Amino acid sequence: MINKILFITLSNIGDCILALPVLDALREKFPRAKITVLDGLRPKEIFQGNPYINKLIIFDKHSRLNEKIKLFNTLKKEHFDMVVDLRNSFLGAFLPAKYKISPFLIVPKQIKHMKDRHLYKLSTLYSLLSTAASIQRSSLYIKPEDEEYINDILEENGITDKDKIVVISPGARSHIKRWSQDKFVELISSLIKEFEARVILVGDKDDIPIAKYIVQHSRYPIIDLSAKTNIVQLACLLKKSKLVITNDSATLHLSSYLNTPIVAIFGPTNEIKYGPWSGIYSIAKKDIFCRPCEKAQCRFGTLKCMQLIKTEDVLRQVRDILAARSTQHAARQKDNFRRILIVRTDRIGDVLLSTPVIKTLRDNYPNAYIAAMVSPYA
Repeated sequence: MINKILFITLSNIGDCILALPVLDALREKFPRAKITVLDGLRPKEIFQGNPYINKLIIFDKHSRLNEKIKLFNTLKKEHFDMVVDLRNSFLGAFLPAKYKISPFLIVPKQIKHMKDRHLYKLSTLYSLLSTAASIQRSSLYIKPEDEEYINDILEENGITDKDKIVVISPGARSHIKRWSQDKFVELISSLIKEFEARVILVGDKDDIPIAKYIVQHSRYPIIDLSAKTNIVQLACLLKKSKLVITNDSATLHLSSYLNTPIVAIFGPTNEIKYGPWSGIYSIAKKDIFCRPCEKAQCRFGTLKCMQLIKTEDVLRQVRDILAARSTQHAARQKDNFRRILIVRTDRIGDVLLSTPVIKTLRDNYPNAYIAAMVSPYA
């Protein structure tokens, strides 16, 4: 009988959201169990005031040893039946419980995505993955006041249910994950002209300068909500949007959890591990030889993996979704060519006649790195 569960989640907001399906599975399997969540400071908004959990404990991994020992003794007195530790911390290793994840657990290599890797860890404790596909994503609680806050903002800006809301998250915690702000300006102009979209920028306080630049350089009105929403209010806004366009960021994972259509822009990070997992999504990337490197700095100092992604590349993915061509791109692109060489070394006229081939290749393989070899005068 599982009556008390300790769920130790991760420190970063995006990583914490990737772990929410584990909490969903626990709540579904043990609906009467009391769940205590041990969380870091940054993602605490996800769980504060959440009626789905019994207790929230904020844990600072940089705290002193005596404070960690005090926390350990406090948790030990709770007599948890199950400890689900996704951090592989000393708490998960030493707290007594009938069921707990082994700190020496090795996740099979064929399980790539972090969400699925978290769920696999849970499956080693209890048979919880047999119905993983049907688990309801319901652990993120949106309070009525948060929904009212977003509704008021939309009403103040004349946005109704009939409008096509496109949320854009132009920032990211790491600068190497950020697509060019000038390209976001170009993209937004196309979105408004082509789809009559109502564009809303989101992000945290670190993204304010990026959003400010985009607003100042746009020819069209844009709503800037950077640092004006908490995580739950952002979730409410994302649920109302037709599409989210984002770098690899917490907004990406939150949109995925809410099953909102996504166009994700990926450079050095690995979309197989951290990519979107909504029912409808698309990924804009350029498969150059060095990506995904998953490094904190570009070893060539150029960040070509982001620079080579053009506005039209992202717009093409947007059209696939907003024009109701909702094929899940991950399945379609599994066998796609990554790098293509076009050779046409004859006269200029013949090279020009071959340009439809280039367009066809780009349309069919939007993420491929395409090179063309022509004669010097062509």
